[in-house]
Amino acid sequence: MPGLLIVALISALAFLLARIPALAALGLSALTIAIFIGALLGNLGQRVFASPVAQPGLQLAQKWLLRAGVALYGLNLSPAQILQVGPAAIVADLFVVSSTLLVGWWVGHRWLKMDRDTVLLSSAGSGICGAAAVVATESVLGAARVSFGIYVGSTVHEVAQVVAIGKTIGGATAETAVIVKMIRVMMLAPFLIVLACFESRSSAVTTTAPAVRLPGFAIAFIVIAIVNPYLRLPTWLITLLRTLDLGMLAAAMAALGLDTTIRKLRLAGRDSLVLGGMLFAYLVIVGGMANWFIQRMFTTNGSPLQ
Repeated sequence: MPGLLIVALISALAFLLARIPALAALGLSALTIAIFIGALLGNLGQRVFASPVAQPGLQLAQKWLLRAGVALYGLNLSPAQILQVGPAAIVADLFVVSSTLLVGWWVGHRWLKMDRDTVLLSSAGSGICGAAAVVATESVLGAARVSFGIYVGSTVHEVAQVVAIGKTIGGATAETAVIVKMIRVMMLAPFLIVLACFESRSSAVTTTAPAVRLPGFAIAFIVIAIVNPYLRLPTWLITLLRTLDLGMLAAAMAALGLDTTIRKLRLAGRDSLVLGGMLFAYLVIVGGMANWFIQRMFTTNGSPLQ
């Protein structure tokens, strides 16, 4: 309860600050403000927020509230919107995921001489879906605003960060970004299956492939997005659930911010920070160029091919 109370207070403050005209003019959403406040407080009061009293609630918010919030975000989408993003988004996702994994492996394992598992965890986190990909991989180891939405969804690490950026821009960007991101998240499944096959072959101890854990929140997101138009829920209930969804995402952002301290960044080590930084730069620069090229390739006379 102490940890949950802390993130609830930060979330409430973030929503209040987001309504200030000056901050709203800067495009700062409640989710963005929540993670900023969390990071500031986390570095100023490390002993308080790292204590055994606060940590259980913060961990719950980071994992379960985040995933529940992402799953409920499916209420904002429909199958028609998912189909509308077109083949360019899928091709962009395939390129970004596969190329990021290859670049991460080459830079981390070949150049920085990091251990294999750390490289795979970092590369999967950057290329697919951040913390969720790291957790899943660990279990196996043992332009136009719509165009900008595709760029955000195919390059930004965490799902909640994609939601935050999309909502900051607003309009179709938020919907497109999340759709493209969730397509990318679902690519975690084939990655884990291939990784599990390699693990089973290289291990001298186990004779069977380890269990593959797929991100349940991603599956729930897709299911909710598909069935939502047919449930015909009352407007008041949809509004309530969407408000609850934003509250959970803001709480998760606050908890992530509280745990983002300079001390933890130092503990990660220089090589891990170098690899993370290079993958970040690769996603922003090469991911942006790839999106521009792919969308031109899938465009005829100014009209996107669906």
